[in-house]
Amino acid sequence: MTRLALQVIVPRQLFDVAQVIRILENSVEGVAKDIKIDFDVTAQAWSDAPKATIKKASGGTTFAVSSRIGSREIIMIDERYGWVNDGVPGRAELTPRKPGGVLVFPANYKAKTTVRSISSQSGGSFGPVIFRKVVRNWPGIKARHFDEEIAKKWNRLLPGVIQRAILSEL
Repeated sequence: MTRLALQVIVPRQLFDVAQVIRILENSVEGVAKDIKIDFDVTAQAWSDAPKATIKKASGGTTFAVSSRIGSREIIMIDERYGWVNDGVPGRAELTPRKPGGVLVFPANYKAKTTVRSISSQSGGSFGPVIFRKVVRNWPGIKARHFDEEIAKKWNRLLPGVIQRAILSEL
């Protein structure tokens, strides 16, 4: 779970507290939309790309933007996305699920994403289809760590976004 936290303490006599709360709520909502876009970009090259969703936070989360005023969860619910984001360890031997079955896979594959990059490009399988009873030394999937990179990006940008929002309204 990756979290961004924001705590703003504003002396009541200097500003209209209701106005500052509105500014912060709008900023949290805007940043959540931007983070959603970052997650969607990481899967945009997929033919059946999952979409991130935003909801007001209510508890356990995979990624959240929050302040004492309010919070939003940005959620990407897709098992395959989890495999790419978190990685899958390699195996010495990969066999079919059904006894007597065969593994079917393309001869070549070019990844659509890269490790620690908030991007995606064209790629996918190419070449002849291969049928095997066993695959030895399957390398697994390298973890892309999209969530960590997005958190790093927004930890850097968030203070400036909030500061500009407050300065533009007050």
